[in-house]
Amino acid sequence: MFSSLDQQIRKHLRFNVTVNLLDGAFFGFALGFSSFSAFIPIFVSRMTDSAILFGLVPAMHSVGWQFPQLFTAGWVSRLRRYKPFVILMTTQERIPFFGLAVVAWFLPLLGKQNARY
Repeated sequence: MFSSLDQQIRKHLRFNVTVNLLDGAFFGFALGFSSFSAFIPIFVSRMTDSAILFGLVPAMHSVGWQFPQLFTAGWVSRLRRYKPFVILMTTQERIPFFGLAVVAWFLPLLGKQNARY
């Protein structure tokens, strides 16, 4: 009645839906707390008095969003399978949020001077 692929999909459907919903929820939550127009400038202003660094936050966001594409577009266009690459990049996309959360959590203990470096 069902092919083996259909059976495998049905077997893992609940797990996949749950994990993907949690991933989307936590990623959206993290994006809300890392808004480059509101929260990140406040975070930077708490760590330094430099107006240059404070002003570079939106520019760093734009460069970080578009610059890597210049280096990977040719390579990605030659890939036969995209899923392993997408999984690798989405994993790396989430690591900075964890780092930001760790620094924010320990900022009172680190102090302004140590958090800058």
